[in-house]
Amino acid sequence: MIRALGAAIVSCLSWSGAGISAGRADPSTQGRDHLGYPVPPSRQGRRGLTSHHDPAVITQLKELALEQGTTQQKLIAEGLNLVFTKYGRPTIA
Repeated sequence: MIRALGAAIVSCLSWSGAGISAGRADPSTQGRDHLGYPVPPSRQGRRGLTSHHDPAVITQLKELALEQGTTQQKLIAEGLNLVFTKYGRPTIA
């Protein structure tokens, strides 16, 4: 059932001209993570950082990113750089 659904999706994408890999890097040239999965070039040499917040914080961050025309990740990097500056560290985020 799942294979049939997957094949149908691939068929629709191919028929529409969308292409599955449109806008993506060729997986054969990407690095691989510790489980062997491809890692996009934008994430190579980087690590994830997770934190937990109230839902209102997340909503506000999403709204701010939309209003400013930027991404949540860029806003978080800006905030980290402000903290680094406050404590006399170089801005590296």
